[in-house]
Amino acid sequence: MSPTQKDFAFRELFKRAYQLTRKNKLLWFFGFFAAFLGVGGELESLFRNYSNVTSTSDTILGWQSLYQDGLFSSLFSNIRDFFSAYPAQGFLFLLLLFVVTAVVLWLSIISQIALFDSSKKLNANKQVTYSEAYSVGNKYLGPVLGVTLLLRVLQYVLFAIVGSVLVSWFLDGNSLSGGIAFVLFVFLVLIPVSIIVSFMLRYAVAYIVLKNKKAMESIKLAWDLFRKNWIASLEMAVLILALGVVAGLVVAIAIGLASVPFILIAIAATFFGSAAGFAVAVLIGTIVWFVLAALIGAMYVGFQYAAWTMFFMELDKNRADSRVVRVLNKLGIGN
Repeated sequence: MSPTQKDFAFRELFKRAYQLTRKNKLLWFFGFFAAFLGVGGELESLFRNYSNVTSTSDTILGWQSLYQDGLFSSLFSNIRDFFSAYPAQGFLFLLLLFVVTAVVLWLSIISQIALFDSSKKLNANKQVTYSEAYSVGNKYLGPVLGVTLLLRVLQYVLFAIVGSVLVSWFLDGNSLSGGIAFVLFVFLVLIPVSIIVSFMLRYAVAYIVLKNKKAMESIKLAWDLFRKNWIASLEMAVLILALGVVAGLVVAIAIGLASVPFILIAIAATFFGSAAGFAVAVLIGTIVWFVLAALIGAMYVGFQYAAWTMFFMELDKNRADSRVVRVLNKLGIGN
């Protein structure tokens, strides 16, 4: 291990990322829109699915019951009949859904690109304007969108093909073995692949934006970077997730404290029989809660991207290593 590697510390990286985020509201602004891509990070799929592990068996048994009762076929028939009877309304609904999805995806990806680029420049003590960050986002929108769609489509196609076979085995064959195989598939294949794809996607976007690499080249480089640094990458993701839990607690506490005056006003309005006062208190309180949650969430996402940007730059220069590996090396394990 080189002396440069020994100098790397997650603590200093997070400290610097926090300082950048605190001083630059631009990261908050783009962090708000980038949050539409998810705030749980690379381990989101793991904890989302693990939290549902106790109800998974009940869920698939429920699917079997609904399937055997003909509810699924009835639902599909109703949808088909609706579009047959009201083609114009159905088309407008699909069009509206497509437009909203496209706008949200556009804003979130441009913001993601802007966060990577702005974090790098701010870390180098350069000035960044909103218009400049937006321009960079538009510049790399095509390749980043292409990489995102490619990796996610391949991931979901794999899941759809294998998952549909297992679900059909369970539903049509009324076989418990199919249900067990589906659960094992989720936790032994779906979650690990989702995590790997998430890391590759983050690193591929970083290569495109920070290193000006082509789309396909960035995917190869992202895989190589993750393969060589998967332990350090997992450590980074766990630490980011832990800080996210802290941010969530801060949001809960802030909302709880902000709720007190509005709750008191609502109680007083109810006591005096003022429906208007109660409605105003609830409305203003809800707005305040939303603003607090959005503000803290945007700050956290901005911090997250600043930290990942600096971490990627350290990995790319071979200056970051795993604390776990260092500890094992000190114990004489793995040498």
